[in-house]
Parts: sequence; C-alpha cells; structure tokens
Amino acid sequence: MAKHLTKRSSITDKNSVEMKRNLLQKRIDGFHNRTTALLDGEDIKHLEISSNEVADEEGWTMEDVEENPEDIEEEVLPENITLLLPSSLGIEQCKMVGWESIAQQELQLQVGQANDCLEDLRLLLGHKSLLFWTKFRHNKSQWHKTRNAAELRKIGQQERKIIRRYKCARKALICLGASEQLLTQYLDIQKEDTKMPGDIVEENRVGQRNDRLMWFWKLGGENARNAWGESVDNNTEDVGRNAMKEGE
Repeated sequence: MAKHLTKRSSITDKNSVEMKRNLLQKRIDGFHNRTTALLDGEDIKHLEISSNEVADEEGWTMEDVEENPEDIEEEVLPENITLLLPSSLGIEQCKMVGWESIAQQELQLQVGQANDCLEDLRLLLGHKSLLFWTKFRHNKSQWHKTRNAAELRKIGQQERKIIRRYKCARKALICLGASEQLLTQYLDIQKEDTKMPGDIVEENRVGQRNDRLMWFWKLGGENARNAWGESVDNNTEDVGRNAMKEGE
C-alpha cells in the first residue's frame, strides 16, 4: 500500500500506512533485540549486512511518494530495513560468528519458500491459460474482452509478485552457500519463461511435439538442467494440466 501512496492519497490512507509502519518497526526492533543477544558486542560492530531484496519489477518510482526526496534519503522506512539474518550476513560471516547451524536452518526455510513460490506460479499460470483459452480467445464482444484483459493484468501483477519472492529466496540460497547441485534445481526465472506452451493451452494440436516446458513445470529438480533440450513427457504434461484444473 505504501508504494501506491501519492499526493492525492486521502488522510485515512496516509494514517493507515503510518500506523502499519510503526507496528512493523516495533516488530523489527523486537526481532533485532533477540537476534543481537546471540552475538558478541564486538562481532556486531564488524558485521556487514546486505539485503536479499531484488529490483522492483513494477516500475514504481520515488517520485510517486509525497515526501520530499531529500527527507526520504535521511529517513530509513521500516519496510526498507534489512533483517539481521544469516542470509543477509553471508556464509563467511556466519562462520566467523558461529552461525553455521543457524544458516543451515534458514537455508532449509528458503528452500521451502522457493518451493511454495514455484507451486503458486504453476497454479497461477495454469489459471491464466485457462482464462485465455476459455474466455479471451473465443469471445468477440469488446466489453468482455476489456473485462478479461483487466483480469489478465491482475494475474500479471500477482505473477510478478510471486517471481519477486522466488528471486529473493534464491538470492538468499546463494548467500547461504547453497551447493551447485541445489542451485541447479532452483534456476533463475526470466520473463519469457512464464509463457505457457501450446501443449498445455491446447491439447492435440499440430506441432505439439516441438514444445518445451520450462524447468519449474517438472516435478523435482533432477531434470532441470536438461529442461530446455528435452521433449515434454507425459508426466510433465499432467503436471501442467493439473495446475490448470486447480486454478479453475
């Protein structure tokens, strides 16, 4: 909500954002108090913290915010604070302060986060393809096309948020010293990777054999490295179609 706060926003919206920021700041302070209790005071002074955030893909700029840009540079907003986590320290610093076991715990959590994001992405893409095939392509009405296009844009926004969460999780895995084998299971996702192949959108069509599914449509990461060059097998097709059914 804070990203959409502009000069024309109502007082109610501004107050709501301010209350949420205050609450978030209290939670961050409490978290950092508990975390720093695990570290030696001298260690904290020498630690370098880096963010796992990735670039915002929604095109939001600071000019959309009401505050003076000069004030924004001096004030660190709660939503921009980097938490003191093993992934924000990096594996080498974790070893220095004796956080190896904690780093391994976060690594497992980030793997779970990445899996959740991929599952959400598969379901969302299946729903988008279903919407496109059943409503958008066969409807000649301009009113319905406009309505369906708006729904597709909404799905596109959800898609970008999911991918952004996934990229944050993957970046955390790298910072935590994830093995090369693990990283080949969780590859980077590009915009063109989310295009739905024709064998999911339209069954039994001409040229279906030449289609390729992206690696995240496959169950498990063992075949991820070869996903670009292999033919789509029946199990993979079932994954995509099941995702469509769950997205209905």
